[in-house]
Amino acid sequence: MSKIHTLNEINSSWNNLLNTINSFPSKHEKTPGAVGTWSFLEAVVHIFAWDNELLINLKDYHNKNQMPKWKDYSNDEIIELNQNQVDEYTNYSFEDLYKRLIDNHSNLVKYLEDFPEDLFVSDPFTSIMIKDETYLHYQEHDQNIKNFSITLNQ
Repeated sequence: MSKIHTLNEINSSWNNLLNTINSFPSKHEKTPGAVGTWSFLEAVVHIFAWDNELLINLKDYHNKNQMPKWKDYSNDEIIELNQNQVDEYTNYSFEDLYKRLIDNHSNLVKYLEDFPEDLFVSDPFTSIMIKDETYLHYQEHDQNIKNFSITLNQ
């Protein structure tokens, strides 16, 4: 997929996710179940943690030829990595988490905008990593949060 198409897909999925996040009722932000057993706030942490993780991984992969540390992790190790990222922000307010969500995403997009066009198409690992950890990730958790909202309103 071309760079512009990828960035457009990221932007569209991101805007949908932000609309869902901004419309989520604050009285349920700590209720478990938004994404698996995670609350809405924990899901927000997970999303911004992986934006940051992707940024670090892309830099390491392209500047140092270093694969992401999680590439060879077992499913249990990925779950532990995700949980450790979430646990780091347990006592933060929605406002603080939201700021980090916006900042991490902005840093990632800025990096991708400056990223060479050919790497979006010629390097399968890069293109798959970008796709999986941006717009597909946003779409997945946007739907998780929407479904959770529906169950809360029943």
